[in-house]
Amino acid sequence: MNVDVAGLVEFAADASGENLRAVAVYTDDGEERWAYRRDDLESQYTAGTLAAIAGVLRDDGHQRTREEWAFLHGEQRATVRVFPKTIVVHFRERDGGLCLLLDTAVAAHLSGFVDACRRALDG
Repeated sequence: MNVDVAGLVEFAADASGENLRAVAVYTDDGEERWAYRRDDLESQYTAGTLAAIAGVLRDDGHQRTREEWAFLHGEQRATVRVFPKTIVVHFRERDGGLCLLLDTAVAAHLSGFVDACRRALDG
């Protein structure tokens, strides 16, 4: 993968501060590594966690072209997943990808909006 992983880690750490949980990197050939893990999360973000995350993200890559075609909004730049404690931002590259795992505080408006929509859906 021909991207500046160290540059992304540095930027994400500067931009999000302590809200950066981890940065995972994977290739389509099966390689996986943590480019960054916050010290307090090393026991949570293990090699097994990384393998599970990378497996899901590899599957995302197969959907990307189909989604670009269906949504008609141009090239998909990233995929965002919102969980109760974590925001996941996935950047798909030609032969793999990277994902940022962030505390929800970094995207408080987005996670709050998603929570409000869930409450409206749940009635």
